Amino acid sequence: MFDRRQVHASTASVTPRKAAWSPARVQRIVALAVGACALAATTASAAVYNPENLAPDQMSQIERVCQTAMGLPDSSSTQHDACTESLSHSFAAKLKEDRLLSARQDCLAGGRNPGTTALSECELLPRHKQAAQNAQPTPEATLPTSPAKSYFDASFDEIRHREQRACAEIGYDPMGAGFSECVANLAAYMTEANFPAA
Repeated sequence: MFDRRQVHASTASVTPRKAAWSPARVQRIVALAVGACALAATTASAAVYNPENLAPDQMSQIERVCQTAMGLPDSSSTQHDACTESLSHSFAAKLKEDRLLSARQDCLAGGRNPGTTALSECELLPRHKQAAQNAQPTPEATLPTSPAKSYFDASFDEIRHREQRACAEIGYDPMGAGFSECVANLAAYMTEANFPAA
């Protein structure tokens, strides 16, 4: 015979109970969430923006140039990011230029003649790719101290001078062809950072 008490007892044992949220449990969950957010923020801020995948010592040099030559000590500012990005591109272009010049000198010393296909092919051989890894940053002792004024307090002429100084400090010869391009690129990046498009 059918017993309703057995059916009621069996369904009662299957019904899930709601878990009680004690104040201590809520505090632990909140503490874990806050800790995770803090860790994520620290990790994100610790990463150095390196658009050209330069070596760490090369990026350190660029960071110092942005701080000392340009007067941008706050590495979290838009202007500092613009300086870092522009000088990273210019530094990478300088490394490529130096690598090609070194390859040309090696190939000419090896007997290739100017204006020949043999010279061009020799210059592009993969053995010259390691030159970028061997580039040495400016020695620490020659780096200038921070300028007297912040970038934000400097006059237009002083900013122009700092842009030129920054390019010189990453290795561009003021008499060389790439120097003007480095200065113009840095000026354009800084103008965009100072006056973002609406």
